[in-house]
Amino acid sequence: MKRWRVWLALLLVACIPILVAHSGSPALLKDTDTAALLQATRARQAPLSWFSGDWPLQNHFYRPFPTLAFELDDRLWHNWAEGYGWTNAAICFVCVFALFWLVREMTDSPPIAFASSLLFALWTLNYGPTLASWCYWIAPLALIAGLLRHGRKARNYLPASLAAIFLGTLLDTDGLVHDVAGRTMNASILDWLPGRTASVMTLFALAAMAAYGRYERLSAAQEPLPKATALDKPLRRAATSSARAPWIWAVVAFLLGACALASYEQAIMLPACLTGLGVYFLATGRKPHWWMVSGFWLLLLGYIELRHALIPGTTSRYQAQQLRFGWSVYRDILDYSLPNLTNLYAIWIVASSGIGAFFFPGLSGLVLTSTSSISTAFQVRRHWVLVVTGLALSTVAFLPMAWVKFFAHYHYWPFALRTLLVVGVAQIAWELLITAASPPALQAPPRRVPAPGSLPHR
Repeated sequence: MKRWRVWLALLLVACIPILVAHSGSPALLKDTDTAALLQATRARQAPLSWFSGDWPLQNHFYRPFPTLAFELDDRLWHNWAEGYGWTNAAICFVCVFALFWLVREMTDSPPIAFASSLLFALWTLNYGPTLASWCYWIAPLALIAGLLRHGRKARNYLPASLAAIFLGTLLDTDGLVHDVAGRTMNASILDWLPGRTASVMTLFALAAMAAYGRYERLSAAQEPLPKATALDKPLRRAATSSARAPWIWAVVAFLLGACALASYEQAIMLPACLTGLGVYFLATGRKPHWWMVSGFWLLLLGYIELRHALIPGTTSRYQAQQLRFGWSVYRDILDYSLPNLTNLYAIWIVASSGIGAFFFPGLSGLVLTSTSSISTAFQVRRHWVLVVTGLALSTVAFLPMAWVKFFAHYHYWPFALRTLLVVGVAQIAWELLITAASPPALQAPPRRVPAPGSLPHR
């Protein structure tokens, strides 16, 4: 536990800017949705009644826990807008630590848990474009260093430069989390009170996944380790646990999962994400308890039945207004599942214009980002479990939101899980950059037969 305290302390300091960035604008309470929420809760004066029906906006959604957050704020702050902003920031603050807990249970690696959580905090503060710009500066520097070190042997440095570019495209949140009103994920989660629905759900969902991960880490049997070779790293400690009553964490996971489902409709993907988490444990040498994963699917069925019993079955005008279909749906899914793949379609559209394609100002950028994605894909084998898990979990978490018109807070939970992908790619890029900056390998001289000092052969 001692080795985690330093990382937790560092993360605590790094997350303080989230609290500092809370909104204090009086406009927080003047938003039409927020005003309607507060008017409905103040008129009813029965907080627990929201568990038995539609939420205050009466547009056919079951969201008792975010409604309770508004009830609590109303009692604490009433018309003091800054208090509501503090609550939004505090929820985001705790979400970062919930992600830290999840990654800790998955990897048992302090640096990976810290890096993932720090990245999520920086994304919450909208520093993604800044981080991306650093990567775009590193890419040409890697190219120059590689040329000086390795000359024409481009295979020693070109993948590093391309990996840095690809990492930059993953870090840059501008491409995915700007809605039509220009609202970023930062503004949607911190500065827009209805965005609290997504952050409250994210807190419960991450904590449920972490509790499930802890249960598996404490109780799941391990696959037999392959026979050690001279090149294997020594184990730091035995992978056994003396924890008592690990079943408690299973109960906690189910309770938190139920809270997530009672917060926001996006949580219907929680059982699928937990299934992916089980596959992750399987890929890392543990035998997950599939009965528990099945229990979450049964929990989802129970939620659907409860929702049909409590919420009107007809489609509200708001729901009908928000639904969308067509290419934009598939584009958003592809942007998550296969980053930069849609650039190939854009290149084809530009190229079909004929000779004029050479004068299109963005063509080089499209080609470069597409090439960086393809090049890095061949390097994924270095940390494929973490990369594939982050890619799959974030795509699954976002999936149902692709069919509704865009809001930036739809990406909050998916981007928390996407940090696993980015940290995995960052590890790949770092290893390639080390290779690019290192002196070229020297061929050892041929060994004399017999070798000097060896025993005589008989």
